[in-house]
Amino acid sequence: MTLAEIGRVMGGITRQRVDQLLHYNRNWARKKLARALTTGRIQRAATCERCEIEADDLEAHHEDYTKPLSVTWLCGSCHNIVHPHHPNRGRDGQAAVPAIN
Repeated sequence: MTLAEIGRVMGGITRQRVDQLLHYNRNWARKKLARALTTGRIQRAATCERCEIEADDLEAHHEDYTKPLSVTWLCGSCHNIVHPHHPNRGRDGQAAVPAIN
């Protein structure tokens, strides 16, 4: 069932709201992390903790959403390997160019 279908069943709520309800812990952890970064409580790493490549746009990976400040800093490629939620993204975070046969 898609988020839109769930929204219709639940009385016409939006896909965004359905996502918020289904993934409350994930969203809560992301907000806590964002706040900690903004206030300087923690700092973004300079290198990927998996491949050790230097990057300015490292992504935070949560192993456990109940521990919002316990993250692994990963480049886009390594984050995609850890849990593939963006299957067509390359190392630079851009969409991969499909191969021409």
